[in-house]
Amino acid sequence: DLTALNSGNANSDGLAVVQGKTNYIYLTRTASGGKEFYVFDITTPTAPLLVGSVNLNGNLNEIVQSGDYAYGASSDNTQEFQVIDVTLITLPALAASLDLNQGDTAADAMSVAMGSAAVYVGRDGSTGSPEFYVINITTPTAPTITSSLDIGTHILKSLDYSASASLVFFANKN
Repeated sequence: DLTALNSGNANSDGLAVVQGKTNYIYLTRTASGGKEFYVFDITTPTAPLLVGSVNLNGNLNEIVQSGDYAYGASSDNTQEFQVIDVTLITLPALAASLDLNQGDTAADAMSVAMGSAAVYVGRDGSTGSPEFYVINITTPTAPTITSSLDIGTHILKSLDYSASASLVFFANKN
């Protein structure tokens, strides 16, 4: 139970969870005065133990994990893509971020999928601005936008990458 004492806010909603490093899961919560990213030790799955957390100043709507980093789609309008360093599992930290504001500074990142050498991010839809981004994470602490695509006014709610087909599939709200 995340309480005001151990998280800064007892009333935030959970948003996403992903298997992290061996024996750990990462959980995100809505931003409302507390922290948004949590690390739990699940060595004993029936008794998860909170071991680390960090404030990210925005909803981390979805996360994926690879190696020592978690990658998130955020509602923070200056940091829609966030990289969280979990090298020290008890001290997660924001390592890098990108402002995905090509054409619409108010659109939130909603979804993220891990590719083989890139991360794919989906955003709120708006006319004339990209909803789909390909982000190079060769150097996780210095991500760069490789390309983007305006697919209309669709909100990309969920993404998944198929390595065998070299395709990204998405579910949208339209």
